[in-house]
Amino acid sequence: MEKAIEYCEKAMAVAKETVNRQNEGSGLGDIGKAYSDLGRVQKAIEYYEKALDIAREIDDRFNEGLWLGSLGNSYMKMRECNLFC
Repeated sequence: MEKAIEYCEKAMAVAKETVNRQNEGSGLGDIGKAYSDLGRVQKAIEYYEKALDIAREIDDRFNEGLWLGSLGNSYMKMRECNLFC
């Protein structure tokens, strides 16, 4: 999974260079997903929030909904862990 994060970061750097905010936001969200899969939910939330900020900035309603859902799932995962871990 660390390799996935590395490639997502590289893709995000290209998106920044080419000023492609939508791809930059998607890269942030992908990194968030990787951290979530690693069980690092708080780190995932940080990336989902950054992705959400970009989606809102560029009025990308589809990805805004996607990142809001990912944030909701992450908070549920944190709650479940607090109850059962």
